[in-house]
Amino acid sequence: MKISTQFSFSKILTFIAVIVFSFVSQSKLYAQCTASYPYNNDDNIWIAGYHCTLAFTENGLFAWGDAMGPTGVEITSPLEVSPANGYNYTGTVLLATLGDQISSSNPQNFVLTTTGLYVWGNEGQVIANSLTTSSTFQPTTLPVGVLPADIRKLKA
Repeated sequence: MKISTQFSFSKILTFIAVIVFSFVSQSKLYAQCTASYPYNNDDNIWIAGYHCTLAFTENGLFAWGDAMGPTGVEITSPLEVSPANGYNYTGTVLLATLGDQISSSNPQNFVLTTTGLYVWGNEGQVIANSLTTSSTFQPTTLPVGVLPADIRKLKA
């Protein structure tokens, strides 16, 4: 069986012209992102567990689901994680995460701010009960010598 390939000089030239025109006529090219979106692929925009979620938006950090309220109770609608809503932290939120058991609704949640680390939710899910006093939003300690500015990722 003989396969013959025929190239047309005019078709190749037309193809090259279309490609060049596409690049020249575009002042900006984007792939899978919006230029004004404040996050990149390394950011944890959504942090989800079993029936619970933390989400960073342009308006702040929001939480909803089992044990996501500031007193460790379920909240069914997104609530901004802010001191005005009972999440009594100081500083600016840098990172957040949660840890959860498979097939349970027992998350333990964490927020790192410029002034420290805070925890709430079901005790003992991620860190020892001895490091918390209840399921209510509260500060917890960082290792000796570690400052919030030293932490680049937060995973539970």
